[in-house]
Amino acid sequence: MRLSPRLRAFFRFFVRIGDGWIWIPVGFGILITQPHASGFEIIFHCLIALAISLAFYWPLKLTVRRIRPFERVPGAITELPPLDRFSFPSGHIMNNLAMGLVVAHYFPHVLWLVLLLPTTWGLLRVLFGLHFFSDIVVGGFLGFCSFLLSNVVVAGIHC
Repeated sequence: MRLSPRLRAFFRFFVRIGDGWIWIPVGFGILITQPHASGFEIIFHCLIALAISLAFYWPLKLTVRRIRPFERVPGAITELPPLDRFSFPSGHIMNNLAMGLVVAHYFPHVLWLVLLLPTTWGLLRVLFGLHFFSDIVVGGFLGFCSFLLSNVVVAGIHC
């Protein structure tokens, strides 16, 4: 797909936000706007979801060891350096969706945003040759599963 240099530069910047940096201001926003105990409960729930997501992510990454699309084509390069060696599954989708769904659990009006952003980041990473489409589909599924499991864990802690 041919894109203008300015649009490609914007997309590179936008995809980098999905590296996890977005959660720092979100976390501070939650802590500032919510009563003390509620804010920490939400952050704790997010961290549980992230831990579960990473518990899926690393074993799969290191077992499947799928090389990235740009590495399959001789002479191909990517416009973004990958954050790790292998392609499957997409951690950008998994981790951002798991934590985003937790945030949407407490703030339902942001559900559309926490579904749109990780999906867009994943699709752009396909465009940049960092992932196959199946990487982001499986990453999305596992991110959703991580969210569901985090709900079970947090409910168990509150019992």
